[in-house]
Amino acid sequence: MCFTPPSSMRPELSRPYGILFINDDALVSFLIRFNGVITVGDYVTSILRNRGVKPVLSVVDGTTRRVSFSSSITFQKEVRNPPSTISLEAFKVIAEALERRGGETIMVRGEEDMLVIPVLLLAPEGDVVVYGQPKAGAVALEVSQPMRWRASSLLRAMEVKEC
Repeated sequence: MCFTPPSSMRPELSRPYGILFINDDALVSFLIRFNGVITVGDYVTSILRNRGVKPVLSVVDGTTRRVSFSSSITFQKEVRNPPSTISLEAFKVIAEALERRGGETIMVRGEEDMLVIPVLLLAPEGDVVVYGQPKAGAVALEVSQPMRWRASSLLRAMEVKEC
């Protein structure tokens, strides 16, 4: 089963939530204050790891802006998540990885963009989620109760379908 947003949600899902960073040094300095860093996206994962940041979880799909992304990122888990969806399988794998907090990388076969939503719902407060905002920079989003409410609201507005 997959959560699939109706087309009317696309504008809301494409806008940045959190703080948009266009400078990598400023982003790295900002992240120091959080308990754990979670990255969603190949480019932000690669940039932050190259700058010494050790995410408690990284979610990647091997592409950046729909183009193959070559990096030295190795992964421990693999999950299927079709484009523009959130699969229940991905939810489960993310939940297990966040419980362990061992710095795992999940390789998504499909697309990882929408998986910021389950990460926000499952990560502990005090963590920060960093994801790429195409043609703009990186967004840092603190895991907090208001952000969980927002993520929950987005999820409830989606349709549940077979993947």
